[in-house]
Amino acid sequence: MKKVINSKVTIFILGFVLGLLVFIVYTNKIGTNTGGSYYKLKKDYCIDNVGILKSGTILKVDEGMSEGFTRFILYLNVSDGEDVEKYETKEKDIIIPYWLNPKDSTCIE
Repeated sequence: MKKVINSKVTIFILGFVLGLLVFIVYTNKIGTNTGGSYYKLKKDYCIDNVGILKSGTILKVDEGMSEGFTRFILYLNVSDGEDVEKYETKEKDIIIPYWLNPKDSTCIE
């Protein structure tokens, strides 16, 4: 009876250690694969009703979508003294996407 219990405990410990190793390898190698993926815009782009992103703007990759587009992150710093309006929502971590269009005569400057 003790051998059966000892073998079950040994298998449990080995499984736990193996799972922990797989988790560590995944988070260090695969999980951070896009962590350093940045792209620079090669030309000016228009954001409808917002303005223009100039060539050279660096964007961070967020997620590739199965619908056939990639979402990027653009970080903006605003001074504390700037006049901004708070947008209230009940949703947590809402994402409001803006589409980039090649700059043309319809863009707001």
